[in-house]
Amino acid sequence: MHVSDVPVRARYLEVEGLSAQADVNDILRWLGSAPRPPKAVFLTRGEPKALSALAGRLAGNDLPARIPELGEEFDLEALVEATLSKP
Repeated sequence: MHVSDVPVRARYLEVEGLSAQADVNDILRWLGSAPRPPKAVFLTRGEPKALSALAGRLAGNDLPARIPELGEEFDLEALVEATLSKP
C-alpha cells in the first residue's frame, strides 16, 4: 500500500442520529434495516467489557463483529469471502 495505489471498495460514513451511548437494540435495529446486512462490523469505541458484550449480541444476530487492536490490519476481501462461505 505504501508503494502503489490500491483500490478499496469501502466507504467511511458518519452516522447522524446515533449517540455514543446508543442502546444496543437501536444499533441492532439500525443494522437490521440495511438492504443487505454488513459482512463485518468493526467496534472501535467504548469500554472493553461493553464492546465484548455488544460483539456477542451482534454475533447472536448473525452480524460478525470485530474489536480491532491498535495497528491491527484486516484483509477485507478475505473477511468477506470467509463470511460468504459459512453454511
